[in-house]
Amino acid sequence: MKRLPSSSSVDMDTLKTSAVTSFEPVCAELPADDLSTPERLDQLQMVVDSSSAAIAQVRPAFDTFYASLTEAQQQALNRSISQWQDQRHGSLE
Repeated sequence: MKRLPSSSSVDMDTLKTSAVTSFEPVCAELPADDLSTPERLDQLQMVVDSSSAAIAQVRPAFDTFYASLTEAQQQALNRSISQWQDQRHGSLE
């Protein structure tokens, strides 16, 4: 992939900072091994809620970064994310 224009690089740095800051608390809430099943489900619900809040915080930085990309770069990013999701979770097809 071609190197990002300088404005996109700045936007990418902002996105990285926003993602790390937003998702650190989510990772800290991951369930401990010694929880009962009901406790684990409660903990998982808190993680889902925190993840939703973190995504809401990251979204503006992501939208700015994405808008700074060329159409070809956007398509390449879309393919990369789709492939990553398929590898982690399996294809939905």
